[in-house]
Amino acid sequence: MAQVINTLSHHGLVKTTRGRNGGLTLAKPPEEISVGHVFRKLESGVPFAECFDPVTNTCPISCCCKLQGALHAALAAFYGTLDQVSLADLVQGNESLKEVLHLV
Repeated sequence: MAQVINTLSHHGLVKTTRGRNGGLTLAKPPEEISVGHVFRKLESGVPFAECFDPVTNTCPISCCCKLQGALHAALAAFYGTLDQVSLADLVQGNESLKEVLHLV
């Protein structure tokens, strides 16, 4: 949990306050934070497939693989869809979530 919070803080998505009255708050309004942006920041060091990282790629067919382009397009569509969803979209009016988290 600490690593996730540190990563989110490093990328300016949350603000942390140390001490007795410390805690964690969003750095921006939830309407301004897209799920796609959060996913990109949390997954930035992890290539989708081995062939996506030219430094560690050992795939013998990557030079002529026709699947790479489709995978890149699919990944772009995946993030594009998540870019259209904000954190606010996930929580506003979500009474079931409030009940599960015991916020009601």
